[in-house]
Amino acid sequence: MLSWVRPGSLGTLLGFFVAACSGDSTAVTEPQQTAGPVTVPPVGRHASPSPEVGCASTPVQTQHRQGGMPGLDAVPWIQAEPALDGVIAYLFSGNRPLHTGGKFPDGATTKVLWIVENAAVGPNLDIDGRNLTGPGTLHLSYPHWGSHAPGDADQFPTILNMSAPGCWQVELASGSVRARVTLLVVG
Repeated sequence: MLSWVRPGSLGTLLGFFVAACSGDSTAVTEPQQTAGPVTVPPVGRHASPSPEVGCASTPVQTQHRQGGMPGLDAVPWIQAEPALDGVIAYLFSGNRPLHTGGKFPDGATTKVLWIVENAAVGPNLDIDGRNLTGPGTLHLSYPHWGSHAPGDADQFPTILNMSAPGCWQVELASGSVRARVTLLVVG
């Protein structure tokens, strides 16, 4: 079992990164499934539609994120909207669409490290999504990981397990923080 050090330190992030790249899902806490309908408000600005299914997905950034987490310079990331709520997603699957079932054909998982840089964050990250182009909904809740100390970025390691390919609108909620992303998922 890995021994983690204080969140925000290079050791913590490198440990998570190693676990993410190795496909070791023990570094990610299992989500709690929840039931009920999802109400997802419309999404604001997005990149050009993706040719695969016409999905206006949230733009993936591949350049270094100014003020980003140490040790994650090479990991692609997306900025959830509204940007003022401070929710960033580091995509350990690289700059490729997510895959159904929580895994890619090559065995890599759909691990996403959500970083919430907002004092109004809560102890859990609730993820509610719906497929805009076909069947499927997503209801997950992940606990906070790390110290939750003032001044530290709050971290929520997750595996997104979408049930069907398509254009997924995903709502994120933690405490009074609300944000959303749109993700292309392939089968």
